Amino acid sequence: MKVVVAIDSFKGSMTSMQAGNACKEGILAAACAHCGGGAAAVKGRKIAADNLDVVVKPLADGGEGTVEALVEGMNGTYEYVTVTAPMGSHVKARYGILPDQTAVMEMAEASGITLVKEPLNPWKAASTGVGEMILDAVQKAVLRNAGGVSPPIFAVWPSAMSAGWPEAADFIRRERNRAGRE
Repeated sequence: MKVVVAIDSFKGSMTSMQAGNACKEGILAAACAHCGGGAAAVKGRKIAADNLDVVVKPLADGGEGTVEALVEGMNGTYEYVTVTAPMGSHVKARYGILPDQTAVMEMAEASGITLVKEPLNPWKAASTGVGEMILDAVQKAVLRNAGGVSPPIFAVWPSAMSAGWPEAADFIRRERNRAGRE
């Protein structure tokens, strides 16, 4: 029997894969106990029900975890770039590149509410890091000689901003203008 476990993340506490693997462990423990093997003997061991195949796949609702779900599900790759966090510090952000060169990005990686320490202030937070991620994807596509990158897919929430994308757009506009002068 094949069992597919696909669970969305538990915001701030478990990723989709962590939640799925916890469920897999529970399923295997229950199957092992049912077959007389006891729950303690599950980790790393094949259970008595040899025909039980538990597969864990990432799942997301369009917010955090979307990049992981798409990259893992479509055999993409991850890219990393240091960007400006919402309150001006720097953070290492991750985005995905799908086999067709589509960039998949989560706004939360560069401008997410989890990157902000107390006190939260959406009026002072900025989305500059999102623009930096977009520019990085375009530059790396050129270096890969990919002939450009498809329009990116964005998972927008949870964001630390109230105004959305103005700083991201301003950053890209400034970089484009600067590049035109060089």
